[in-house]
Amino acid sequence: MQILKVIMFLGIFIPILIFGENKITPTDVYSKVQYLLSEIELIRKEMGKVENKKDEIKVKNVRPREVYFQALSVLKKINILLFEHLRVDGIEPKILNTEPLPKDVFKVISGSINLIQKVKNKLKIPEISKFTEYREKTPTDVYITMVKVDRELNILLDKKFSPSEVYEIITTSINYMSIILRKNKNSIRVPKDIEYKRFKTPKDVYKLLTECYLIIAKEFPKFNIEVMNIDLTLSQNEIIKPNNVYELASLILSEISYLYQEMNLKKEPYRAIYSGKKIPSQVYQRVGILKKQLIQLKDLNYEK
Repeated sequence: MQILKVIMFLGIFIPILIFGENKITPTDVYSKVQYLLSEIELIRKEMGKVENKKDEIKVKNVRPREVYFQALSVLKKINILLFEHLRVDGIEPKILNTEPLPKDVFKVISGSINLIQKVKNKLKIPEISKFTEYREKTPTDVYITMVKVDRELNILLDKKFSPSEVYEIITTSINYMSIILRKNKNSIRVPKDIEYKRFKTPKDVYKLLTECYLIIAKEFPKFNIEVMNIDLTLSQNEIIKPNNVYELASLILSEISYLYQEMNLKKEPYRAIYSGKKIPSQVYQRVGILKKQLIQLKDLNYEK
């Protein structure tokens, strides 16, 4: 059992780790994320926001890199929450060039807790969450709890992610794929636009992104990259908002960028910049290009 001392001083939780950071396990991270969730729950109640009642995400075989990317997503939203309440900047998310470890996720969550406590102080919330130690938790357990945190933050934020921001993420994914496909001289690195279809909704974009993720899940194992098994099935009446589309697009980008990293490709992809206000039909057309690129992975042979 790893040792964690907790000091309470002026109502602020200060964890002091007296074991090496390399010994941090998914169980340690899980305990930390549960504490973060409790702190966010106090803020939700103070702000009078409704409780998140969405069903728990169904996912299996989550890898540490996927947990790390979800932690960065949480940090980004906490940065926004901090700015909305205090008008100060938070912590710049750090993209690693190596395979993330539990210690890396632990650092991100620790930084997120520090920022959340600043919001608590601003709102003059006196309650202090209880820190609980758990046993034998996996990266999948951590990921599921992290998604709960993410959903809670969606409720707290004034800012809502827009189709324009999803468009930027998809464009960045396309840029990564255009470099990856250089490995096959017969590939069409940047395919033509699919036919423009009017009246598309965020739900339509989400469904097309789901098709992209399923291609990734099918093709990535040939590159010795396993991806998590996540249930993206939608019920007939399920409401999909740009926030949901943004999160799935971000997950796809994380997997594609990891493939790029594993291939040790030297050419840097262009980062997409804001290209004006977009509507779901334009985003849908953009995702169509990405799907065409991903389909070509079946003809790509690669060995380290």
